[in-house]
Amino acid sequence: MTTVGYGDLHPNTSIERIFVIFNMLIAAAVFWLKGNKVIVMNITCKACGKVHKSNSKIEKSIMKLAPGQKVRLKCSQCGEQISLGKEILSGEVGAGKVRPPEPPDTSWLADGDFEEEAVVSDIPQAMVLVKDEKIEEQVVSALTGLGYRAETVDNVAEAIEKMQFFNYSSIVMQSSFGGTGLEENKFHELLSSMSMARRRYIF
Repeated sequence: MTTVGYGDLHPNTSIERIFVIFNMLIAAAVFWLKGNKVIVMNITCKACGKVHKSNSKIEKSIMKLAPGQKVRLKCSQCGEQISLGKEILSGEVGAGKVRPPEPPDTSWLADGDFEEEAVVSDIPQAMVLVKDEKIEEQVVSALTGLGYRAETVDNVAEAIEKMQFFNYSSIVMQSSFGGTGLEENKFHELLSSMSMARRRYIF
């Protein structure tokens, strides 16, 4: 294992750099050699479920076993015999071995069955602010044909509230919506006061 630390202390000369490089390589090799011999085992009694921690004496005994031989230990809780073979060192079988979780179901990728919410979130949203119902239907139909999911609002207050929770890609507003002109329209004021970082994504 090597590290460069925080960088506040670092070699400056070529000799120092060479020394540090060799030092890191040697340290990594020593760590690998020592760490490769470390055996961490939890020995679980199959009868009562009691978990026993292994020690160096047990590990040495297991390492000396010939193929097919077993080391027998006595459970401190129920007194039953626990048999351990060399396979526990390789993690093939043995007491205390934890099985990995089952792989996740990925059949939906092949079938193309996606959750509706995931698909809808990718559809650009549009808000329509039109008083006349006939014109409103025509605008919604046109936006839907362009690939938008169009939403209509009944008043300016509702439109302002929706802007707080949704990011709209397109907004269609009739100049007389809300009963006032654009100069006095609160929703138009909201759009005008938006930062360009957000407003540039609204058509």
